[in-house]
Amino acid sequence: MRVIAINPDEHLIACCGLTFEEIEELHLGDLRKKSIGEILRETPDDFIKIWIHMQGPDAVIDYARSVDPSIQVPAGMAHICDICRFMYHHPRILKALLKNPPPFRDDIIREYAMSLFRPVSQEDMEASIAFFQKGCSVEEVKGLRKMSLA
Repeated sequence: MRVIAINPDEHLIACCGLTFEEIEELHLGDLRKKSIGEILRETPDDFIKIWIHMQGPDAVIDYARSVDPSIQVPAGMAHICDICRFMYHHPRILKALLKNPPPFRDDIIREYAMSLFRPVSQEDMEASIAFFQKGCSVEEVKGLRKMSLA
């Protein structure tokens, strides 16, 4: 998972978009009870989130519509977050995906896995490993945020 956020209630979220509070599947865990590392280690891999990350919610909806043409997409969704909210809330989209997994699923997962291994500096790699192994308290995350905004 490459995009995470913390909401005002100190929950770790798998998105930073406008509608994440309306999509329960994006809520990963409570930082008042567990560290970021603990939550991420306990979060199962989720193909839908990976697919959205790699190709956007439009691609997921387009595939669902290819296997269930009765799925209607409302006109006027002006933002990617609207599209994602629609996708997660439409009961037939998930049903279509579960019943007919995309034949290119392995390609998307492979592309995602390769994106995780892009070259980084030794310093960044060591900092990431230390951060993940140690876990991080909410106060430490708040401190990191203050440093990044300075």
